[in-house]
Amino acid sequence: MTGMEEGVLEIPQTSPTRYISGIVALNIPSERGTGDWHETSIFFTSRVRMPRSFIIERGQPFDPSDFLGSVGIYDAAAALDSMGVKHPEGPVYAASHARAIADLVIASVLRGEMLDHVGLDDWMPRGEDKAEVFELLKPVLGMLSSKNHVEVLRRWIVENMDDALSEASEELDPFMREAGLLALKRACADEHLTDILAAGERIARRDAVALALLADAEAEERGEGKAPS
Repeated sequence: MTGMEEGVLEIPQTSPTRYISGIVALNIPSERGTGDWHETSIFFTSRVRMPRSFIIERGQPFDPSDFLGSVGIYDAAAALDSMGVKHPEGPVYAASHARAIADLVIASVLRGEMLDHVGLDDWMPRGEDKAEVFELLKPVLGMLSSKNHVEVLRRWIVENMDDALSEASEELDPFMREAGLLALKRACADEHLTDILAAGERIARRDAVALALLADAEAEERGEGKAPS
């Protein structure tokens, strides 16, 4: 590490086309409870090497903005102020948690890397949070020029979609799950994904029946008869 100075992470000037992303953006708190939980080590611990994808700038190699434009870029100045993180005056542009994950996924795919290090469960606790990431990645499948890149991204979506559907089944929330499934269905539509989504829709219908039976049982206990259908 000779020739490199150690220091805490410094927030540079940003713009809608030069913004904070990656693990740094994931450590800016969200009201939805998503993201990472290493704020101290990210913002207040001295380091020599800055996190990869800390700053994304239009036109750089492996630029996800070519696919996503400015979707999910917001002013994070107030959130950084609440954490006590120093930054330049004015807006501080950063990726939302969903956009930061999509940026990591796209950049890794373009570099020819596998995506084992990007797991939605680490940062997105609910099915609807995961569906937001899938929605961002939906158009990317049709924009990638390499079949290998398409397959790597498709495989990552399938693997994480399985987890999202499993969580939704455990939550017994057919209405939220229906919205998530529609988003996932639009994400990409090869035969394998269609099979997965069809299974998820069967789970949703089963759970809707289960909830109706529970409502009937509760109504009978109260002496009200069956709940209206």
